[in-house]
Amino acid sequence: MSGSSTIAIHADRDVYPSRAVARPIYQTAAFWAEDAEQFAQVAVDPRGHDFYTRYGNPNHAQVAAVVAELEHAEAAMVTASGMAALTTAVLYWGW
Repeated sequence: MSGSSTIAIHADRDVYPSRAVARPIYQTAAFWAEDAEQFAQVAVDPRGHDFYTRYGNPNHAQVAAVVAELEHAEAAMVTASGMAALTTAVLYWGW
């Protein structure tokens, strides 16, 4: 069984495979698509990795993968603030 430090270091390996020891930080706000069809598909993907910084980017995907692994969960969600997390929880569970 791996310790939490090992999990925190290696849990995001499948998100964007790389040989980098320290994962790169993506400093872009928007990402491009091959065509309108691909853009439409990525725009509705609930677990998008590279669409728009607020809705899914590689940094968030990597953090979510690590948190999910540490919590032994299927997936995790990363929000920009505590209020965003609270609003998401209330709106999601309120339906």
